[in-house]
Amino acid sequence: MEGNVLEIENIQYSYDGKNMVLEDFSLKIKRGGIVAMLGHNGAGKTTLLRLIGKLIQPHKGDIQWNLISDKKIGYMPEGLGLYPRLSGYENMKLRFLSANKKPDKELMLSILNKIELGEHAKKLTGYYSTGMKRRLSLVCTLATTPELLLMDEPFLGIDPASQKT
Repeated sequence: MEGNVLEIENIQYSYDGKNMVLEDFSLKIKRGGIVAMLGHNGAGKTTLLRLIGKLIQPHKGDIQWNLISDKKIGYMPEGLGLYPRLSGYENMKLRFLSANKKPDKELMLSILNKIELGEHAKKLTGYYSTGMKRRLSLVCTLATTPELLLMDEPFLGIDPASQKT
């Protein structure tokens, strides 16, 4: 337990009560550890991230988070988690506030400039391209300095040059 940021023991989950998406799944993640999940469609990768992110609860088993608070979980869903009627800047500000961090305008604009979205900071994210939305979602998640970072398909739709940045 000591040194682990997360411990999962024998969890089970089913969306319909019949077909198990995850069955007797266990995992331990050490602080500073990196885990990548690979598997076919429907293997339960997104479900596992939702369980770890406390968006859904396992039907059986136990998950222990050894974090300071729930606000220390950073989750970047495949669906991006952005509000299309807010600007890039406003989405980032909201993410800071939801993590109980004071939004620092200079820092946020610096981050947006770094990922080449500075000139689009006031533009509604509903008008962003897929790659622009992905970059914004990723930096919004990282900017709140989570202790546990969960990313579902983080580089899907991001060109190689932007991935490097």
